[in-house]
Amino acid sequence: MHYFNCKQLIPAILMPILLFSCGKKEETVLPQRTEIAEAVYASGMLIPEQEYKIFANTDGILVQSLVIENDSFRKGQALFRIETNTRKVQEGLLENIYETTRLKAGASSPALQELDIRIRTAASKKANDSLQFSRLDALLAKDAVAKSEWERSKLQWDASKNEWMGLQTQKQNILLQTKMESQQAENQYRTLQAQNSDGQVKGAMDGVIFEIYKKNGERVNVNEPIALGGLKDNWIARLTIDERDFSRVTEGQSVFIQLDAFPGKTFKGKISRVLPKLNRAEQSFYAEAVFDEPLQKGIYGLNLEANILIDSKSSVLTIPRQALQNGDSLNIRRKGTDTTIHVVTGIRNVDRVEIVEGLLEDDEIILK
Repeated sequence: MHYFNCKQLIPAILMPILLFSCGKKEETVLPQRTEIAEAVYASGMLIPEQEYKIFANTDGILVQSLVIENDSFRKGQALFRIETNTRKVQEGLLENIYETTRLKAGASSPALQELDIRIRTAASKKANDSLQFSRLDALLAKDAVAKSEWERSKLQWDASKNEWMGLQTQKQNILLQTKMESQQAENQYRTLQAQNSDGQVKGAMDGVIFEIYKKNGERVNVNEPIALGGLKDNWIARLTIDERDFSRVTEGQSVFIQLDAFPGKTFKGKISRVLPKLNRAEQSFYAEAVFDEPLQKGIYGLNLEANILIDSKSSVLTIPRQALQNGDSLNIRRKGTDTTIHVVTGIRNVDRVEIVEGLLEDDEIILK
């Protein structure tokens, strides 16, 4: 960059104004060896490490909540009671279906009794045809009977054998099919019967109630969540991070977290999981961080801010960030001569930039 003498370029009428400008002293700073850290900013909220939605297991009306928010509960404990008439009707229908299929699969089934009669008849015919064929077979050996009569007897015996065997196979298939139908009907009936037992919704694990979605008297549908529960002993930070930083955030990185409920205090943690799904609406992705030390008290959904440490170095040459120009160039004064140089940069933060190459420690950086 070249600097010119203002007196040579400006008409005399402007000299009083610009002489002051030409004489203005430029501010300069020296580079410094400092510690510098680079971090990615993230916002987020506090959530329990384990949580789950408590679902209704039947259609009906929520008639009683046996717990309130912040109540602890045990696995198998009744939490809500649902009253339903439709499910009782369904239970009766399934019971009838189960009884019908059970009878069909039993020895007293009319279909099986009729088939047994046909099997016994076929067995008697097979025995008679076998006896007749044996008699003609002995006569054929003595040339005492025509070959054609022997062949007719053999065909008759084969046919009666095949009919008997076919009826036996048919019986086995019916027994297998009716047994499967009976088992399926029983399973459906027993499952619905268990669901309708007192209309109770029970806890699937030990935990605490964070939020109840339904009020007494409101209708609930099967597989519709009634409440949110989980463990409150271990809390994690759910972080929302700009998609441009996706490649820079990895598991194990240190995180410095500030919570709204604890002003002025910083909590340390580590990235435990990076979720690989992009939120297209917000152009961001999620990550989770665990705290190095358990929180003494947490509030579900508490707002937080975090800085994820990407890299840090000590005793490196740094300059003020505002001094760096486009293209990573600097205006400097080196041994009394003003010039513009290109530098190779390293870590950056909001205040300073690491200079890897191109700058000397005694160079004066001109601040514009």
